[in-house]
Amino acid sequence: MFTFIINEMGMSYHIAVNNICPSQQNPTPFYYPTGNINIDYRIDSVGSLDRGDPRCKIYLVQRGVHILMYDQIVPKGQNLSTPLNPENFPGLKYNEPVGIRITAISPMYPMFGYTEYFYFIIYRDGNHGPFYSLSNGSVQLIRENAFSVFLRSDDCESVASGAYYLRQYKTTFTLQGDFTDSIPELVNEYCLGYSGSLPNPQIRWAYIISLTDNEIIFGTFTYELVNILGQDMGFVPCRPEEARVVFRYAGKPEIHNVLSYPAMLTPSNSAAIISGNISGYFDTAYWSDSNNIHNHSLTPHFDYAVLNANFAESNSELLEKYSVHLQVFNQYFNSNRYKFFVNFGNDPMGCPALGFKEKGIDVTENHILSTAPANPKTDVTDYYLTYNPFNAEKDTICFSISEKSNDITKIDLLKMYQIEAEKNTEAAVTVDGEVINFENDIYKNKVITNHDLDVSEELRSIDNITYTLDKDSALNIIVPPGNENYLVIRGRTKASKEIISFRMHTSLNENADIYLRELPGDVCIKLDKPNFTSLTLTALQKCEIDRIALVRNLNTNIVNELIMIPPPENQRDFSKIIAYDDNNYLTIGKDRNINLKYLNNRNAEKDLYYFLKINGTYMKSEEPVTDNSELRSNDKFEFKLHENYPNPFNPSTLIRFEIPENGHVKLSVYDITGRLIKTLVNEFRNAGTYESAFDGSSLSSGFYFYRLESGRNIETNRMILLK
Repeated sequence: MFTFIINEMGMSYHIAVNNICPSQQNPTPFYYPTGNINIDYRIDSVGSLDRGDPRCKIYLVQRGVHILMYDQIVPKGQNLSTPLNPENFPGLKYNEPVGIRITAISPMYPMFGYTEYFYFIIYRDGNHGPFYSLSNGSVQLIRENAFSVFLRSDDCESVASGAYYLRQYKTTFTLQGDFTDSIPELVNEYCLGYSGSLPNPQIRWAYIISLTDNEIIFGTFTYELVNILGQDMGFVPCRPEEARVVFRYAGKPEIHNVLSYPAMLTPSNSAAIISGNISGYFDTAYWSDSNNIHNHSLTPHFDYAVLNANFAESNSELLEKYSVHLQVFNQYFNSNRYKFFVNFGNDPMGCPALGFKEKGIDVTENHILSTAPANPKTDVTDYYLTYNPFNAEKDTICFSISEKSNDITKIDLLKMYQIEAEKNTEAAVTVDGEVINFENDIYKNKVITNHDLDVSEELRSIDNITYTLDKDSALNIIVPPGNENYLVIRGRTKASKEIISFRMHTSLNENADIYLRELPGDVCIKLDKPNFTSLTLTALQKCEIDRIALVRNLNTNIVNELIMIPPPENQRDFSKIIAYDDNNYLTIGKDRNINLKYLNNRNAEKDLYYFLKINGTYMKSEEPVTDNSELRSNDKFEFKLHENYPNPFNPSTLIRFEIPENGHVKLSVYDITGRLIKTLVNEFRNAGTYESAFDGSSLSSGFYFYRLESGRNIETNRMILLK
């Protein structure tokens, strides 16, 4: 209740913009080149508790991406102007709406922000993104001095509703080309023109006048209005010669592949989301299956279907080739018909499992710490690339880590990263943590079994068409000339995680051990000796392979560490335990799982991939996990002052430190002039790792220093308070 009173009554702002429209349906038009677009705005305080001028943040918003343009304290109650030069934003897309997000933040209550959105569109001839624009149409006056009622919508530039005398203009545009395989389709809401009928609620509109295989004529209407007093009220929505039509090409859609999430259905993972990787525009999808044996249930949605598997049938029947079929359509074309074979298997056992919840389905994706069973009670580092295809669509990414058996896993460090890869490339993470991206259509290497069977086609793409290798069988990969020196394998082990899956050997005598996981997943190995001519994989246990590829790193990816979101106050906060590699462990066991949430960086211009870096250890145990889960190892402690978290901070932060032996410890905070601000610790402590909170609510923004003293050891770090 207190928050509501402050937010709605005591703290409030009114944000007004003069020259950008608040209507997303009628964005203000500009024409390329524009020079600067001036955002003229005003922030008025209407709250009784407001003190001081607000902090104003202005963002450029398009396709879910928010770019901060401006962040300053501004005087309230004054007319302000901020210029926007589109040339300074190379990622800006023309011929489609752009949002301006203005947020006013109270200096007294910075946790409350007040946001308004405004919209514009920059028209530019030709293709700049998925949308095309045509201008310089032929203008024809078709009605003059007609009397009609004109209805105003929420377009901030238009005249008021009322009776007017009008001149109606028709503007036509001719587009020539070969339209046998790709049809231009109007995007009415982005056009700059109105309907040909009145009363008109000012809805953007255009239409196709005629269509042949090599010519299309578009049309739209503009109006000049005069009121009943004879006063000229101008043109809506623009002058006839400024009218535009915007379209996209509706070509033949193509289904490149179909994927299942999870990749394998098991008795405990009996539901899956089946989705297609589709290029081209479509508005109808037809899903079907070969459900004449198993009585599985397939529920179609639009661009995905949900499969509920029937595991009541015998195991032999489940191994029959059950398939899901997809075909998509638009107004003019239909795609190829794609058949996808669903993969069935047994539940994974042991090791903590990574789980997501997607579209109402709980998915156990795979186990982490893949080399831990072979190295019990020893810390190992795992880089796990999640194959959840829906992560890129979310503002936050949530997942759980759970242990199915009585085994215990202790996690020292866990971080989540996002890979921004160029469109139509694929990403991978090597077993040593190197991130690569590569072309996803170059799987040209030839794969021969030790029985001289060519299985190259089976192992060329991720499609659930797999090849099974028994123990001691081998695959020989014939390498074409080139500089591909990364090996990417999609597969799973069908036997024991404690045993190496493959031993790799190249013609230049380079060797490596490869571990697969129980459920399908990727493994990437960097080969340090290039220009080899062949590569052999010898199976040390029974494995199933979906894809093998030798690729070259394009080095065009960007890696971002995602920020962990703390849980609500009534839930345990694991972030402090797993944020550092400091021998402070979080223990996971049966009936003791963790749930984590990360802030996503959405970017529609890139293909996004996500991976976890996990450092931890694994052990078999029949003992239940106790509440004393954060256990330190027997390793010796060091004198170490960690970076505070978060940094920058507002208004509080945590400072972690480690001391190697018992003794007196002093932890102090100073300002930039060296003046002592606060002593956080000044007492005897045993050897170990500690943390101390620092609250800067009463301090101003700026640089501060924190200093740790223990025995003869002294260390100082810098932190930033940003309000």
